[in-house]
Amino acid sequence: MNLKQAKTALAPMTNLQSQKSGELGDDEYNWLVSRAKAGFDVVISCASHVSKSGQGWLGELACYEDRFVPGLKKLAKGLHQYDCLGIVQIFHAGYFADQELVRPRLSASEVRLVDHIPAAKAMSEAEIELVIDDFVKAAQRIEKAGWDGVEIHAANGYLFSQFLGKRSNTRTDKWGGSLENRYRLLNETIKRVKANTIDNFIVGVRLSPQDSESRPVGIEFNETLELITKLEDLNVSYIHLSAWDVFKKDNDGECIVSKVKKAIENKTPLMAAGEIWTQAQAQKAHELGIDIVAIGKAAITTPDWPIRVYKNGDNPEFTPVTEAHLKSAHLGTDFIKYMSRWPGFLK
Repeated sequence: MNLKQAKTALAPMTNLQSQKSGELGDDEYNWLVSRAKAGFDVVISCASHVSKSGQGWLGELACYEDRFVPGLKKLAKGLHQYDCLGIVQIFHAGYFADQELVRPRLSASEVRLVDHIPAAKAMSEAEIELVIDDFVKAAQRIEKAGWDGVEIHAANGYLFSQFLGKRSNTRTDKWGGSLENRYRLLNETIKRVKANTIDNFIVGVRLSPQDSESRPVGIEFNETLELITKLEDLNVSYIHLSAWDVFKKDNDGECIVSKVKKAIENKTPLMAAGEIWTQAQAQKAHELGIDIVAIGKAAITTPDWPIRVYKNGDNPEFTPVTEAHLKSAHLGTDFIKYMSRWPGFLK
């Protein structure tokens, strides 16, 4: 399998199934490998923190030290039994790091983004450089462990989003102000990761096209379109849109995904996730310009989605589903508890 052939991907999803230490858990291994076995062309891990200061939650797969390499190697080997591409999503939670686990939390600026989380510490120049280095070292560990690549998580309000957003980044130095400056952290990270890994190592980037109510950092769609052209100049392997709903239309009635595809101009593969359940929806997503459909909730309820739904046209298991069904679909107890928080997911 190579990226140009890929049509389906397991979307990166928080699942809380690794150990408290950050090392690979059995439930996480079973969850990801079962989806590779079921026929997904690409399997992307949950967000994995590159720095101890970047941990977002307990049960998160870590990659910030060499001691995590054996688990990463085991997982890569498990995925590659089934001819799929294995990609680790690497990130730093920044402001949204776990308040009990990380002190002080770090961000672009000392700004309170949501009522229930106090402002984080504005990063110094030295701390910014250290985080870039952490991303590079994490990518090298992941390459050493046998993975096909990494996805740099610049979406969903996490650290890169906090630098990109106009609300969360009020800096007046070279890391803030203009889009060029707010983009500098992501730009430098991508360049250095690519320079320090082998040529065919996949380096994808995940972006949020717009701001979200739960993590309002100040992302604007017009800047996202401009940012995409900058990513293409860096020759990223793919762009992954965290769209929540790939069929959502802009105020002028055109799908946001279609506008992103026009900005890409077919130069870079486009992956997107959001409300794709059926074969017809997947086909419509392809028609909108999505090269690789990333499947989240439907992949949780329907392990064999690539064959059963995408290829054969059968219906997936729609929500709500039972806890027993999720157990049979290779979800561990912690993942099932997490999904029970989502309204309407469990019976």
